[in-house]
Amino acid sequence: MIIPLQINDTQIFMEKNLFGQDYAPESVSDQLLLQLNGIEFSDSFIEILRRTEQRANTFRRFYQEEHLEEIQLLTFLRDILQEISHLLEICPGSITYDFDDIWLQKNKAILLAILLDCLLAEIPKGNGFGKEPQIKIQCRFQYGKLEFLYGIVGDTDPLFKNLSPHCNSLIETVVRMLNGKSSFHAEENFCFELSFKNA
Repeated sequence: MIIPLQINDTQIFMEKNLFGQDYAPESVSDQLLLQLNGIEFSDSFIEILRRTEQRANTFRRFYQEEHLEEIQLLTFLRDILQEISHLLEICPGSITYDFDDIWLQKNKAILLAILLDCLLAEIPKGNGFGKEPQIKIQCRFQYGKLEFLYGIVGDTDPLFKNLSPHCNSLIETVVRMLNGKSSFHAEENFCFELSFKNA
């Protein structure tokens, strides 16, 4: 059964210039944390958010080419996860990627990377899995929308059936900021899906 994530319509919407060209460094994570006011995240996770955005601004200088405000998504996400894998306590080799050649607006790419950081941080550590979990990340561009899928393949911790309140709140906020739709299920393997327009 697919369980849609509920979005609170009374939450504050993003400022109109979020996806503008001249938005200041770290503003995406700052705005996200502002909207999550009252929810406390660990210092280590805040560091992950900061590193993700800082890396994006560095990354742009090397990959912008003719896509002035866009980032090649697969290369960017691989680069980010390689950078912060030790903070997330995951092995980069446990992740497989299945991507179309997608160029995504910079701030949307940052939000998607932050959402991915959050999902990876939810994986039980230590004895939560009998072996290293295998993670699949897929991105397709279909009918004008980006279709993102994150799944954990193989045995999962029987207690890992729901996202934590912190992660759920962050995901709901990111989905709303992207004006997207999302769902997840965890009856057998954990799977999270998100779709939003790349415009």
